[in-house]
Amino acid sequence: MTALSTLALVAACSRAEEPARPANPITGAASAASQPATVVTDIAHWQHPTKAVFAKYKVTLKSVTVRYRHATFEVAFPFDPQTEPNAARLQALCLDLLKANGSWSYALVSPEDHIEIDVSWNAQTRKIGIDNHAV
Repeated sequence: MTALSTLALVAACSRAEEPARPANPITGAASAASQPATVVTDIAHWQHPTKAVFAKYKVTLKSVTVRYRHATFEVAFPFDPQTEPNAARLQALCLDLLKANGSWSYALVSPEDHIEIDVSWNAQTRKIGIDNHAV
């Protein structure tokens, strides 16, 4: 079990009220529930605020899959996301991505590291949930 297994952080992105959200934060689709999964592989031409966060942390974004309102980012980390020395960097990355993603839940998947990191925001408790597990 790693340092980030089932970790809840008090979010630095607290707001007085939740902003209105589009139906789908990545694709902007009006009715996300009726849409099939959308896969973005042309990352060079894809535009979204999360791209700047990945660049800031030097994380390579390989693809984005959106099903309903949940994005899964396939990534390659420049550091080992499963070790204690990198825990603070991973937490900061997750928080910055959550902000850039409009507080929508998402997952980071790294096949090279055999890990999936699920990140969620609980508006009532104003806490971030970060849970990682092997894939």
